[in-house]
Amino acid sequence: MLFTEKLNLKRAGHGGANPLQTLAAQGLAVGAPAVPGWLRLLVGDLARDASWLLIPALVVAVGGLVARRSAPRTDPARAAILLWGLWLLTFVAVFAATGGINTYYAAVLAPPVAALLGIGGLAAWRRRGSVAVRAGAVATAVATAAYAMLLLRLGEPPAWLPVAVPAVTVVAVVLAVATWRRVTGALPVAALLSAALAVVLVPVVASVAAVVDERGVFDSPFQTARATTLIDAVFREYPREAARVRPRLEQARDGAPYLAAAQSAAVASVLSGDSGEEVLPIGGFSGTGPVPTVDQLRADIARGAFHLAFPLGRTDDPRIAWIVQHCRNLPTAAPPLSAYYCTPADAG
Repeated sequence: MLFTEKLNLKRAGHGGANPLQTLAAQGLAVGAPAVPGWLRLLVGDLARDASWLLIPALVVAVGGLVARRSAPRTDPARAAILLWGLWLLTFVAVFAATGGINTYYAAVLAPPVAALLGIGGLAAWRRRGSVAVRAGAVATAVATAAYAMLLLRLGEPPAWLPVAVPAVTVVAVVLAVATWRRVTGALPVAALLSAALAVVLVPVVASVAAVVDERGVFDSPFQTARATTLIDAVFREYPREAARVRPRLEQARDGAPYLAAAQSAAVASVLSGDSGEEVLPIGGFSGTGPVPTVDQLRADIARGAFHLAFPLGRTDDPRIAWIVQHCRNLPTAAPPLSAYYCTPADAG
């Protein structure tokens, strides 16, 4: 029995759908909108991964530069805002223009967002007696909370969270209005702190849930149960099954440098698991990248670099078409995976 026969997940709990087939249909770009554009960071899984705090970070960047516009050229606060602000804007532009990305790429936005919020939070606390500062903090909290509510509707958050977010925001607004003319005392401080809580409540809950639930890099906060099932099957269950049948893969390997070749690094990672064995990914993570070329793939087969090949059935890819045409089909494969056995003689 070959490994691909073990990969048929048409069983209870997966709704009859094969997770690899679903990933293949999505181009194996888990969660991220496929079409580049500025809205990519504002919607879907990518937004739930990275964008909860974009509004306050941008407010601090713009407001800080305006507030420090008359400072000396060597002003360290303005330099810090420029550093982190340019970092943030650079990667926002990169993500807007890049073809295929995964949600965990958004982790690169965490340092500038955290730094800008730290700068803004310290500045607001030092000037907490200012009516303008409190008004700006509450306005930012309202905008952030409204955006968080929009993102929560796209996922499956705990039932209490969509109630808590507007409640905390309303408290911040009421306290800000009640203390409009005050510059000292506990209430102005409470207004500022409640505004801060409205800003960070959702990302804090998301972070705690990710740790408690032992989520991985492909998971997004408050993702749907279907997405969780899919990701767990591909990145947890499949590797466990692969480990059980890896001895049979080793037999078919027959001394080749690579354990196998697979279309996409996602499938390759399942085959290799935590064994340390190398599996040649055809087309990178998505399976659509230009490396290796047909000639490179043929040369690898000619020198016996691998024998087993696991395409995802994309015969419009010239590399997969070549494997289908020249290598021996193994009929025990489970769709969408195909299995082929290639020898140096097949490369001509």
